[in-house]
Amino acid sequence: MFRKKSLREKSPDIMRVVSPPINIPTGLPPEPSAKPQVAVFVTHGMGQQVPFETLDAAAEGLIQSANRHGNSINEIRSRTVLIGDIKTQRAEFEMRDAQDRDVEVHVYEGYWAPITEGQVTLRDVMLFLFRAGLKGLWNSWFNFERWMFGKGVSFGQQNGATFHLLIPLAVLLSLLGLNSVIAFVAANKLFHKECVINCASNLSDPNFVALTNLAAIYLAICLVCGGTLLLLMLFKKGIKNPGTNAGWHFATRVGEIMLWLWVLCTIVCGTWMLSIYSFCLKPKCLDFTCISNLWPAVWTILVFASWLVKNLLIQYMGDVAAYVDSHSLDKFDDVRSRIKATVFEHAKAIYANSQYEHIAMMGHSLGSAITYDTLNALINNDALNGNKLDVIKRTKLLLTFGSPLDKFAFLFASQINKATATREALAATLQPLIQAYLPFRNIKWINVYSDRDIVSGRLDFYDDEEAAGYTTERKVKNVEDPDAKIPLAAHIEYWDNRKLFDELFENL
Repeated sequence: MFRKKSLREKSPDIMRVVSPPINIPTGLPPEPSAKPQVAVFVTHGMGQQVPFETLDAAAEGLIQSANRHGNSINEIRSRTVLIGDIKTQRAEFEMRDAQDRDVEVHVYEGYWAPITEGQVTLRDVMLFLFRAGLKGLWNSWFNFERWMFGKGVSFGQQNGATFHLLIPLAVLLSLLGLNSVIAFVAANKLFHKECVINCASNLSDPNFVALTNLAAIYLAICLVCGGTLLLLMLFKKGIKNPGTNAGWHFATRVGEIMLWLWVLCTIVCGTWMLSIYSFCLKPKCLDFTCISNLWPAVWTILVFASWLVKNLLIQYMGDVAAYVDSHSLDKFDDVRSRIKATVFEHAKAIYANSQYEHIAMMGHSLGSAITYDTLNALINNDALNGNKLDVIKRTKLLLTFGSPLDKFAFLFASQINKATATREALAATLQPLIQAYLPFRNIKWINVYSDRDIVSGRLDFYDDEEAAGYTTERKVKNVEDPDAKIPLAAHIEYWDNRKLFDELFENL
């Protein structure tokens, strides 16, 4: 997630106060309070995260929403607290909620980013992505079923999934080809050796000229497409209501076209460069000496871009690979367990604080999957301990945004048959939210998404209209963010838009 402006930078009129640490005993009856206390527990998504960044963003967004509803908040306190054995930090402020009550809000963060640091390699990421893509293609050729609410629920054949999976796989293969050529050419020019793959001549011949020209053209296309998306992000700050601005809709549509142009060029250029290098093709259409004379600059930029893409893949998709592929017994089992334990213990300590009338759980991107797993684990743990924490009743809201939960369900589900039905049924017992509507889905579940977000989408694989206890109030409420329209950047736009925090304010 890109760095957001802090609450002080965006709202300088709000006084920030550092309050002294306090020790909160757990398991005691709640003390009478002039104002009810509510908690918000937010879990960050994939990528390199700064401590307290997500907490600050959640508190800021809720305060801005309260201000839009006529509730002026002048002071926010930061405090370190000890709840049982868990030391944590929180933001505190008072406001009037959507029911016009005076409440005290405490915002906490489920921070897990350091656990995955340095644990994943590029090879791990690529294997994970290809394995997920191939498994998804396999699932797309059959009626998709998953075990929910005591039976196998069929969602029919997901015909559109084939196209949406083939394109990313083609892009991945093309990027792999591009990076291989970059590595081989760099080694050749550095050590003055012959081509590594099937090419007996030295790269000072027309092959190198063609590769350099094609690389320069591809870099120019990347610059134009990337620059377009960057300009859209900058210009959006000056638009008051992007969702209703026709000009903005046209501009973002242009950005979407540019993104598809980049996808097409990546596939074509990756295939072409690999063919030129591997089979010594000498296309005359790429004989531009004016460009090839600049080969040191072209290949230096390309090597740097390759290094940057590699780091981004590891930082972002590496987190997903380490957490999500739970059907494989691999080296990330300990990493997954540590992430789940860290967030679970933190959330459990918050529920153990009997002062809280109710709690809202929210998660972004991969953090939505972690929040979903955490809430399920809290419900199961509470049931085994006599419902002392009253998790179901006190959880007012599950708010997911930029969530890939539907994609995870589809990509990693097993086709249900006699051999897997028992296994899938056992797995469902770990997920009370898809085990029974009553009492578990009395918890309100809102999912904020964007149709331009390539990571997330609607959550349709978590409901069954034929299951006992189903009502429209208990199904996942999918809410589209009309302002999250910039391709690629839509995945992080939720933090700066109104929709997410208005849903939080109205349902807190």
